[in-house]
Amino acid sequence: MSQEYAEDELLMPDGLTVSVEPSSFTAYPNAIYQLAIILETAAELAPGVYFLRFEQHLEQGFSSGGWITVTVEG
Repeated sequence: MSQEYAEDELLMPDGLTVSVEPSSFTAYPNAIYQLAIILETAAELAPGVYFLRFEQHLEQGFSSGGWITVTVEG
């Protein structure tokens, strides 16, 4: 059931697969990490603009996130 202002989970469109490598790792203070975002598209993916949201959640309760825009051309 959807509620006003609730965060509903949206499904990925058919033909679009997104992953981050590595998907899990140990981080240390004052360090910079580079991760690969892997986008795989299939023929059934409709052309258009897709918005992907990435979130991070840390054990200390800190959370943040951001958006990536992906344009699929036909």
